Amino acid sequence: MWVWAATGLYFKNQRVAGLIIPMVIAIIGMAIVYGTENSEGVNKWGRVFAYWMINSCSAAFPFIMNLTGQLVSGHTKQSFTRAVVLISFAVGNIIGPFCFSASDAPRYSKGLATIMGTFAACIIIGCMLGCLIYYENKLRNKKHGDPSKDENLKLEGIINGLQDKTDLENPHFRFVY
Repeated sequence: MWVWAATGLYFKNQRVAGLIIPMVIAIIGMAIVYGTENSEGVNKWGRVFAYWMINSCSAAFPFIMNLTGQLVSGHTKQSFTRAVVLISFAVGNIIGPFCFSASDAPRYSKGLATIMGTFAACIIIGCMLGCLIYYENKLRNKKHGDPSKDENLKLEGIINGLQDKTDLENPHFRFVY
């Protein structure tokens, strides 16, 4: 998380990358740990480092919450979207332990496959979200003008935001990525 926080000071619009890259690192770490289990001559510290790589997935959560608040406009819509994300997070944490059954011990192949599948799904969803945001912003710029180049459009977008218009009602709203 500290690496992403420090990187964010120098590079803007990296929220979608903040969803994808930590998950890729986590999948690599999980594959190394799983692939080297019960192997002779494996560097123990290499496996420990790979295990630490798995925990990089936790760096994606602040980006998810940040994007949740910035991809929608309008107080009620933002509140509802954040609630759905938090409820989904809680449900996932409740269901997750049930993916590990005693009959799969000691390797827990089904549970680890489930985790890797959810990590892969996060990567795919992040890529799709990034593409969708990019093309939607491009379409809005073509249709309504580019607020980053026109101060009047930018001011009008801010005023519409203060009037609690949603992202669909405000033609000058641009999605962050």
